[in-house]
Formats: sequence, structure tokens, C-alpha cells
Amino acid sequence: MLPQLILLPLLMLLLLAGPLRAQFLGGDGRGDAMSRLSDWPTNVSDPVVQRPAVLELRQNYPNPFNPSTRIRFALPDDSHVTLTVHTLLGQKASMLVDGHRSAGWHDVVFDAAHLSSGVYILRMEAGQDILFRTMTLIR
Repeated sequence: MLPQLILLPLLMLLLLAGPLRAQFLGGDGRGDAMSRLSDWPTNVSDPVVQRPAVLELRQNYPNPFNPSTRIRFALPDDSHVTLTVHTLLGQKASMLVDGHRSAGWHDVVFDAAHLSSGVYILRMEAGQDILFRTMTLIR
């Protein structure tokens, strides 16, 4: 339902003695839900971004994939990160990240167009921690 607007003639305001104070009210028109418009937000600001509390390596999406997938990881502190893809025999198939990254969430797109179908191990090393996930490439 549209908001209802109540108009007061200007003459009524001039006849009032003393200082004027305006209250802007909004509601549903039936009086069931009334609130002061001055209490409504008048601006929008960026949310506060909190740094992750722990090291995290999310499962790639989509999984299974063909030929590319997104990998998301979180760092609680600035750190040197290596993110590699290995075959089930332990051979390194691809190096995705090898460098310093700031604290926060990071996304990497892995293009496996050069690899054959199969299960691969995603290995992330940051500081003293090592995390693993499995990924399935389907052709």
C-alpha cells in the first residue's frame, strides 16, 4: 500500500504561536505500522570487513568441474602462500599461487584445460599450516 500524505494548510502553521517542531511520520496508511521517518537510515556505508579468524581452504566450486573451477581461501594474517594441484601419484600438475598474500579472503580460478579427467589434490601451504582438498575434473 502506498504511504498516505496528510497536508496541513500553511495558514494553520502561521496561527501557531512559538517555535515549530516537525515530526515526519511514515506508515502503512492504516495506522498499524507507524514510525518516525527521522529514525530511518539516511545513508549507506560500506560494511566493516573482518579478517578471517582461521586459515581456511574452501572446497572448489563447481566440483566436479570442466574445464575451470573457483578456489576460495582465507588468511587470518599476511602470509606467503603456495597453492598447488597434484595428481593422486603426488606429481605437481599446476602451480596456482606462490607469493605473499594479505590477510582476508582470496579467489583463484583454476583452468584445467591442459589436464586429463581424474581426481586431483589441491594443496595450500601458508606459514606452518598445510591444508588439502580433492577436486574432480570431468571431460
